[in-house]
Amino acid sequence: MKRVLFLIVIVAVLFSACKKKGGNTPAQNVLPKEYTTAIVQNYGSFYKDEGFEYQVFTLDLYSKGISFDSLGYLHGSGYNLYFSDIFLPEKSMLLDTVYTIDSIPKIATFLKGMDFEGNYTGAYLLSIVDGQLDGISLVTDGSFAIETANDSILMSFNVVVGEKTKYAATYKGNPYYIDNSKNNASARLPYILKTREVAR
Repeated sequence: MKRVLFLIVIVAVLFSACKKKGGNTPAQNVLPKEYTTAIVQNYGSFYKDEGFEYQVFTLDLYSKGISFDSLGYLHGSGYNLYFSDIFLPEKSMLLDTVYTIDSIPKIATFLKGMDFEGNYTGAYLLSIVDGQLDGISLVTDGSFAIETANDSILMSFNVVVGEKTKYAATYKGNPYYIDNSKNNASARLPYILKTREVAR
């Protein structure tokens, strides 16, 4: 799984470069119940060389209080809920269904958050304070559902953050869609990490 290892290294380098001292978990006290911005990216058959023919998607959600300037840099304070590996059949978009956490790629599943001695991958929750990455917590269990109605998409999240914090939130709207099926692995990062990479 060379590509997976490559992703882990990239996340580790960027996270260590931009987090505040002492920030290992989200420092803000109240988790948002609603996300206002969503970005869906398609990476095609990203793990085809490893024997998985599924389409791989990422889902990037931002809470109220976070905005982006004309250059794409992030401002404000809030949370970024991020899913790096969502698996669906070939030539599909995000489907109206329930997505469950798993350790092995299967249709309508996503990989749980994992910490390899400080190197993060999978699904996780980022805390952002004054435009800076402040902390990170792994999503270790749970599911989310997608439902399309009246030209709008409703996403309902019921996950476990960290060891036992149950967390429920929603998103309603029309996500931004980006086709990254021909891009390299370094693009598969939360937006906050990608902007910090540019800033360095």
